[in-house]
Amino acid sequence: MEKWLPYLALPIRSAAGIVLALSALSSRGVHWFRIDEIPERFTSALGVYRDLRMQIGAMAQHPPGGFPVPFFESVRSLLWLLGLGVLLKSTAEAFFLPFLVLFLVWAFDFRKWRPSGLAGYFAALIACGFVLLYLYAMQTWTMENRYLALVILPSFLFLGFGLERILSFLQVRWGMKDAAAVCLCALLILLLAVPKQLVPHERDKAVFKEIGTRIAKEEGSERTVGIVSIGTSMRWVSLYGNLGVPALFCPDEDYLAGVSLVSLVGNSYADFLEDRRSRGALHRLGGAHWPARVRSAHGLRSQRSPHRRRVVSQGYGAHRAVQASLTGGMSPAASSRS
Repeated sequence: MEKWLPYLALPIRSAAGIVLALSALSSRGVHWFRIDEIPERFTSALGVYRDLRMQIGAMAQHPPGGFPVPFFESVRSLLWLLGLGVLLKSTAEAFFLPFLVLFLVWAFDFRKWRPSGLAGYFAALIACGFVLLYLYAMQTWTMENRYLALVILPSFLFLGFGLERILSFLQVRWGMKDAAAVCLCALLILLLAVPKQLVPHERDKAVFKEIGTRIAKEEGSERTVGIVSIGTSMRWVSLYGNLGVPALFCPDEDYLAGVSLVSLVGNSYADFLEDRRSRGALHRLGGAHWPARVRSAHGLRSQRSPHRRRVVSQGYGAHRAVQASLTGGMSPAASSRS
């Protein structure tokens, strides 16, 4: 253990100094890197886990039709494993397959730990990264691939160890020169990576780009465009709808902060229109998550707004259809254009 202390002392001292400096700045009203949110992440993840166990336990007492009681009991006891599965699934998607092979190749050669004193430090970074991501998965039950950079970047050292071992194998067993072995490995990586990049990704989301581009074309770039929507589709449409606007606009922070779907919709379509006018939203992105009284075409026709309504396009994903409707005329300027 003593031989690892010189390698771990410097990063530990550096991390402690950064934490102390940020704490001192936070006391003066300066907040960097959201360091104060770290303890909240731990307590929030534990709170979500505890609440889910309680809810699943209550469902086991009165299970829905078709679900046996042992099912909920098993889910309740294996809830921690489900969160781990969410993390491992995203890890398998985020890690490039050849890199994963290189990582596994290194794992069978523990002699590389001895000549590189930094291996233990980077392994600790990977372990801490997995713990943080696991807590995040337990809190939100989702994991985006970009978050896996927290463990992918420290793993590059071990990927290099695996690549070094493969190059040594090619040189010793096949008698290849160093340059030829490097070129062969690079060619194999490219051949495995290029086909995946040539396949279009998320074709079903192209409709949101079309809608946002249509909005930007009609509204111009003088001011931000408000869009009423439920779910993550609002982000995509707002991005392309406000792409040419010079002002900064974040749909998550500048719109619907803390607003529930019930309060937004109200008791009738007239209440929904009035609430939308008060928020300055010019467009509505319809979808399956809207209540029937708002998304129903018959309801919209029977309580038609005096302003125009157009269906721009329809996009069909792998599991559901998304109907995108643009409704203008929520301001005097929009009314004059109708």
